Amino acid sequence: MTYQEIAARLKVSVRTVRRKLAAGLIPARTCGRRVLFDFDAVWNALPDARLVQATNRFRRLAQGAPAPIPMVEHLKQVAKNWHVVPDELEAMRQRKENKS
Repeated sequence: MTYQEIAARLKVSVRTVRRKLAAGLIPARTCGRRVLFDFDAVWNALPDARLVQATNRFRRLAQGAPAPIPMVEHLKQVAKNWHVVPDELEAMRQRKENKS
């Protein structure tokens, strides 16, 4: 895996991956000029990552924040309210009628 791929899997920035590598906290190997990562090796080198992830999720749920919902469900909820947004042309027409 490359810097971008490992950063995406760990949900951190590429800069964070580079800093962890420079500090010697995550293993990597070089292939020419490329730096490659093994996700399992990186994940096992960061045992606190799983704990932090679980703690953040628990804290979010304990504070009463809604649990994450799938994108499809979110779009269905948003679509229910689309008719509420006024049409700008209709609003202008009503303002003109009220002035007359």
